[in-house]
Amino acid sequence: ARFLDHIELLGWDLIDETGAQAEVLVPRKKYKARFYLRVDKRLAGSWLTFLHIDGLGKRYAVDHAPLAGKYPMNLWQPGDILREELEINLEPNFVPGEYWLFFGFFEGETRMRVTEGQARDNRVVIGKVEVR
Repeated sequence: ARFLDHIELLGWDLIDETGAQAEVLVPRKKYKARFYLRVDKRLAGSWLTFLHIDGLGKRYAVDHAPLAGKYPMNLWQPGDILREELEINLEPNFVPGEYWLFFGFFEGETRMRVTEGQARDNRVVIGKVEVR
């Protein structure tokens, strides 16, 4: 997927507490969603990253400064390959079932436009995950 003509999403992983690839999510266990990005053009602004886990009338949302604030987006250089990590820790009462995962960037009330790839409301459709 691509955001504007500035950032390409190369891939993603869902990792459990042991560092293994996770196939499902279980409430009260910690996971990391890792997103691999390539910077094609510099981008101004104070964009934040987000992950939405949507389904069954619920949303779990994570958002924060990219790269834990250690390398602000307005300093990213063309050619940079970056790994963004977002922690997932579902509440104990999160309903089991199938959920959609979405990833993107936002600044204030504006989401960065997705110009390539499957998207909904300027959120890249990552895929589905089962919550047990």
